[in-house]
Amino acid sequence: MNHNYQLATSLKTTGWNPSFDVNAKNDYGMTPTEVALQAGNLSEFVAITSHPEFQPASMGRVRLFMDICRRESESHYKAIKQSFDAMFKYDTSVRAYVKLA
Repeated sequence: MNHNYQLATSLKTTGWNPSFDVNAKNDYGMTPTEVALQAGNLSEFVAITSHPEFQPASMGRVRLFMDICRRESESHYKAIKQSFDAMFKYDTSVRAYVKLA
């Protein structure tokens, strides 16, 4: 099921709604985590990844969208990268990010 969570402008989203499917893609093929990462929106990223139905394997192209954020705002990038690194690690055995306890 798609959702309409997307970028509104540079470093801004249309706003996360907890009723959206946290693992689905929007009409542009982006997952909610990709949208939040690109916008550098830490509070929305935490809300999405803390949702009980969130599956880390569905995060998508994490490094790509964090790099886009870095190009837009170094301060947004640093904040979201620090949080991301504290919450997730890449597990080579399953070739996906896993959430740390």
